[in-house]
Amino acid sequence: MSHPSPGARFRAALAAETPLQVMGAITAYAGLMAKRT
Repeated sequence: MSHPSPGARFRAALAAETPLQVMGAITAYAGLMAKRT
């Protein structure tokens, strides 16, 4: 199997992007908390 299935490629892309999304969510949450105080 030289070509991964679309599902496998999607999961691989999701795994690669997740840390960035998590950091973005943490940054946004920290910004909201800072604005609230």
